[in-house]
This record gives sequence, C-alpha cells and structure tokens, in this order.
Amino acid sequence: MKILTFHKHRRASIENSMTNWGDGLEANRFIRKGEVLFYEKPISFAFVDDDGVDEHCHHCCRSTDIPVPCPKCLHTFYCDTNCLNEAWSSYHRWECLANQMGLWKDMWEAQLALKAFLVCTTSTDANKFNEMQKLITNFDKVPARRLAEFGQIAMMLTWYLFEHTDFFQENDLNDHFARQCADNSLNSNFHAITDDNKHVYVSSLLLRCLLHLGFHCTSICTTSVKPVNHFTLESNVVADFVARAIYTSASMMNRSCDINIVINFVDQYQIIRASRDIAANEEIFFTFGSHYSHETREDRQGIISNLFYYTCECKACSQPDLKYFVERFSAMNCLKCNGALCKIKNSLFCLDCSDKPKHFQQRKIKQAERLFKETEHCIARKNVNGALKKLEECLNIRRRTLYKYNDDVTLTSHVMSKLYLEKGKVADANRCWESILAAVNARFGPSSVEFMDTLSKIIHAYVLYLKPMPDTTTSSYKALSKTTYEYLEQLLELVEFHYGSWSHTYKNWKLHYDKKCLVHNYIYKFISGGPRQPNKKFQESSH
Repeated sequence: MKILTFHKHRRASIENSMTNWGDGLEANRFIRKGEVLFYEKPISFAFVDDDGVDEHCHHCCRSTDIPVPCPKCLHTFYCDTNCLNEAWSSYHRWECLANQMGLWKDMWEAQLALKAFLVCTTSTDANKFNEMQKLITNFDKVPARRLAEFGQIAMMLTWYLFEHTDFFQENDLNDHFARQCADNSLNSNFHAITDDNKHVYVSSLLLRCLLHLGFHCTSICTTSVKPVNHFTLESNVVADFVARAIYTSASMMNRSCDINIVINFVDQYQIIRASRDIAANEEIFFTFGSHYSHETREDRQGIISNLFYYTCECKACSQPDLKYFVERFSAMNCLKCNGALCKIKNSLFCLDCSDKPKHFQQRKIKQAERLFKETEHCIARKNVNGALKKLEECLNIRRRTLYKYNDDVTLTSHVMSKLYLEKGKVADANRCWESILAAVNARFGPSSVEFMDTLSKIIHAYVLYLKPMPDTTTSSYKALSKTTYEYLEQLLELVEFHYGSWSHTYKNWKLHYDKKCLVHNYIYKFISGGPRQPNKKFQESSH
C-alpha cells in the first residue's frame, strides 16, 4: 500500500534559507507510531576506519564470524563468496589496487565517492545513476577551499582509474551517458571524442559524488549497552558507528531539528519508521543529526551553517516557545510563577511569564553546589548517612532556587535514589525516580531513548536491591516487585519501538534483560501467585 508521496515541486531553495532541500515527502494516509514507512539499500557505503572492518562484510555490511578476504588486496572482507563475486563485478576490481596501495588511509570520503560512482556507472539500473545525480550539491554555497579540495580528490581518482585500472577501456562512456541519462535531467552535451573529454566527464561525476557526501551522507550504526552509572546522568546506551553511506530516498526528504521518524539499521539496510502518529498530508522529516531537545538553537544553527551552508528555519528553529527550550533545563526558579528563569544575553527573563527580575538567589545556589561537592567526599568515605543528610539539604535548596526540571535537581535526585536504596528507604527512592522520570519526560518525551535509558537504570537498581532480600513475603517487597515489573514491561516496549524486533540491537537488549527476567519471573510470582508468563509479543519476535 502506498503511504508516501514525493513532492518534486517542493525542491529546496538553499539560497532562500529554507529548511527544505529535498523533493519533500508526505503521508498519503494516517500513519501509526512505529509503522514502517520504507526501507532501502544504500547506493554504497565505506568504513570510516580500520577498527572492526573484518567483522562486517564490505559488500552487504552483514556481521560475519568467518570473513572471506579478497584474494588480491587482503584488506577487504566478505561474508561469503557470493558477496565477493558481486562486489568484484560491480566495483571492487577497480578499487582493489587502491586498497593495496593504502590510498584510503584517512580518506573515507574518496573511497565512498569512488564506490558510489562505480556502482552507479556500471549498474544496468538507470534510475540508480539518475537518482544519485539529482541529489542537491549546493555547489554555489560550498567554500572555495573545500571545493578545491574535492576537485583535487576527483582528479586524483580519475588519474588512478586511467593509470592503474582498465576502467576507461572496459566502459563505453558515450553509450553509458546515453543509456543512463535518457531523461536529459542533467542537460549535458557530453561526447567522449577524446580521452580528455572522458577524463573531464568522469572527474565531474566524481566531484558531484564528493559534494553529495557533505549533505546526504548517513552513518550506519548499531547500539550497545554499557554499565549503569548511578552517579551521573550520562546515558548507558552507546552508538557504535560502523560505516558511512548514501541513501537516495532518505536524501529526498526535507530536514528538521524535530523529526517524526525513527531510523534503524539492519546490516546495510536503513529502515524508516514513524516516531509518532503522523496525519494524512503531514510532511515526513529527516534528521540533521541535531535535535532541539539536545542542543540550543544557537548551537544547532552554528552546526547547520558550518556543515550545510544555510540557516535552518524549521518549526523547532522558528517557533518562539522553542527558541530557548534547552536553556529551560539549566534555568532558575521564577519567584513570580515558578517557571524557568533564564539568563538571556546577560539579562534575567522568565520563559513562562516573561517577568524580568533584577536579581536571583545566587548565594543559595552556591550553597547547594558546596553541599553537593561535600556529598561526594561522604560517599567516598562510605558515610551514607552523612551523604544523605547533605543531599536532602541540597535538594531542598535546589527545589526552591532552581526550575523544577533543572538538570542539577535531577542529578541530585539521581544520586539520592541509590543511597536511599542502600539504606532500605524504598518509598523515598521511588519518589526520587518519579521526579527523574518527570524531568526526562518534560525534556525528551515518554517515547524517547532517554526515557528508555532512565527506565533501564531504575530496573537495574531495583533488581540489585531485591535479589539478595531473604524475606519475599513482606508488603514492601511485593510493592517494589510490582513497580519493577511494570517498569520492565514499559522498557521492553520502548526497546522494540526504537530498534525493531528484527534488529541486532533488540536481540542484544533482549539477551541483556533475559538475565534480569530470571529475577523478573521470581518477582512476578509473588505479585500474581503464579510464575511469570513471558511477554507474548516479545517472545514471538525473538523466533
């Protein structure tokens, strides 16, 4: 069923400083949260460094335990002989010598541009070539120095193909151009009468590929889980970047700092799913790599300007109530409305009631900072009672002087929750976690990776607390067991939502939490009076 429509009439005008730079993509019907919009293979991909390149197939990016090396360069690995043969016939026979020469060291852009060029020009699929060429390059906006660097790389690659390969002998470029560009979309009068013309033609295509990388390159990545640290707000979900790739369909989408999709990877495939319900005729937005909940508007604008050479005017960048969204979570407490009081351009300003007080409670804020630092010394000396006393005083001050969702308030609650559990004060720990979840929800939303990450930390802390308890019949044990069970159910739904039941990430998380589910089953039987039955959807998706 067709659920998406490309809008060619909405092709971007970078010169007019608009966010739209693709054809645009919108829903033909209502799309539910989590639904797959589309998936696609890249034109090509290249590994950024040499770490772990023998763990993934260089043709399909599939993980492989027994890699099959190229018999000539020995630096390229495949999952089987089929991938080796397909790669050789499509592009590797012309890049193999460059691998042997070490030409790609610190030059992944050159390798990816050459691979994309070879895949497109040797493919019998004319659409593959034309879709790649139609992607915007923003040629007029690229700084002259960067353009010169790309030009030199393009000429180097052309010289390499001419001097060290049989590419020009094996390919009839006049025939290729007539076959691939039948729609005249590039409006070229190229005729390969002389070698020089052929070289100029190939160099221009390689330069275009290099320019595409600056705007349309996507990182293929997986995620892993690192040990939980209860004394920081740092996420325990780590993105592991595998390779860089060019996806033409995703590149046709317009960009925003507030996207409505989730991006997953299975091997080389990129899977695009809805991150929330999407109405009919609503536009689908791809990511810049920056989101308004993580970085300030000023920082985002700087990154986008430096990388893409224009000013973003997406909803998150232009909507007044989101202008200082990130600043809200480092704000003070407004004494007039209890809203977020920020220091904007050296002046105090409440984001909620627009009050402009002359002073703030600086002395109290400094006092809370000292108490928090003293707490660290108490914890180092194993003085839990002393640490809790200071933290309780610190939190009381911070709740009076700082905005309720200020990161310092959240961090204080975070540390206190662990210490409360050590002292057996479960109700107090629960209150801390509830305030932490409320803060994470306010900033990132209940379906976010950050919310999922916080649930993971709560479950980890509660399981460690419950597991050694000798008496499992007490009301407090049953109450905490029930809370842990509910959090775990919520967590597993979020893991499936973010990574998809098909992904390696989901399976790794499932394996990670299967160990906790042993405790989970143990917990549940005291809640329901019987053994815990596995989550049916979770169980089916693992087969």
